[in-house]
Amino acid sequence: MVGTEADNWPEVTGREVEEARRVLEAAGVTVVAVTETLPPRAARLTGALRVVRQRASEEGVRLVVAASVPLLQDEDGSERDERGE
Repeated sequence: MVGTEADNWPEVTGREVEEARRVLEAAGVTVVAVTETLPPRAARLTGALRVVRQRASEEGVRLVVAASVPLLQDEDGSERDERGE
């Protein structure tokens, strides 16, 4: 399915992973793998996983996802995200 057919698949980059899966499956595209990635400095992240890359393969599409809200450490050592949660 790499090539012409994959060129017509929905673009889901930036969407939350579950929404991306629904959009792709509704278009008849099989999601064959979802892989989470982390930033190079190994910062701890939280929040919804969003698609940062989609790759066509013979079997369907492979999604690479990442959280986007950094965890901050307070003076007492507790963690919170930038929204204060």
